[in-house]
Amino acid sequence: MTVSRLLQPNYVFLTNHPYQYTLESTHYRQSLVAEGFKIPDFRLGASFASIRDALAAREKHQEMFQLMTSVRRHYEIPSTFDGTIPEFAFGEAVPRLQIGHRYSVPVADGTEVPGVLTDATVLESEAAAYGVYKLADGQSIIASSPMIPEELAAYRRHPDTFFGVHKNQTKRIDDPLELFDSAFKTYQHSSKEKLLEFMSSWPDIDRLKQLEQKELAIRYCENLVYAMAAPKAKREQAGQMKP
Repeated sequence: MTVSRLLQPNYVFLTNHPYQYTLESTHYRQSLVAEGFKIPDFRLGASFASIRDALAAREKHQEMFQLMTSVRRHYEIPSTFDGTIPEFAFGEAVPRLQIGHRYSVPVADGTEVPGVLTDATVLESEAAAYGVYKLADGQSIIASSPMIPEELAAYRRHPDTFFGVHKNQTKRIDDPLELFDSAFKTYQHSSKEKLLEFMSSWPDIDRLKQLEQKELAIRYCENLVYAMAAPKAKREQAGQMKP
């Protein structure tokens, strides 16, 4: 009998602590790898026949997924007591734009007037922040501000709080489970009647009417993920076709 057969299934986590070896710098990358030894549905590269199967596997190993999420979120020891982004507290970056604060912004005639920042986003490809400013006369204008590398680094590390308030930043999501989670955050609160209205054209609508609200929300979000994944699969297939 081999040693492998004698060993029991186990969760295996591999991490590193690079900051121990780069004491004079904060430019390091932390890694986390999780693998299931003799656990087929908790392995690198594990594949599932459906979103429902992937959800079932995640529920089965929920404590491990919660641990991975916690490690990703809390891998860094806070370096400021008030939650200030370190790049702004200790670095040479100029003070970031903060929603609700007043700034001087250029207008059409080339002059600058005071405006209150009401919304903002970052376009990394241009290394610029685009803000919506409300002027004293009630008019709103859009103005851009260049960003130095330290500001961009701060944004990448703290995108949701970069502008001084919590603001979810839109990001591209390619993972089917992340797509499902994103949709479910919204539709889990929809009433059963509203979900049935969304699904009224489905061929099995009579059977769907017998389901509980949560199950309907899961079914609807599953379908959304498959609908979003289909065009991507077609694009990838087209890209592989030779002229």
